[in-house]
Amino acid sequence: MEKERCKKDVHDGGRWPSFHRCYLAAVKDGWCKIHHPLAEKKRNQAGEKKRRDEWKQREAIYAAARLHQQRSSLFANLVAALGSLIDSREESVMNNAKEVLKAANKFL
Repeated sequence: MEKERCKKDVHDGGRWPSFHRCYLAAVKDGWCKIHHPLAEKKRNQAGEKKRRDEWKQREAIYAAARLHQQRSSLFANLVAALGSLIDSREESVMNNAKEVLKAANKFL
């Protein structure tokens, strides 16, 4: 007696689009372990969760890099502004230094 085969039609891998019935034995509701709709759904959800987690991790790395770049830029501007302030006692330079300090307080 031959076992019942899975009812999923699968691509045969040839050049032309043709399909054949899955050769695995049906274990539940006429489906094999691979092609059972609940098993496929579970695998898809696990894959999506993995990709979401990888994306979140990648975004965290990029956010940290952007923050570091902003801090470096602000630090360079702060040093330049304070250097100008030391060299000159003009009102406009002092105001510029204050603006840079205000911007730097957001990130430092």
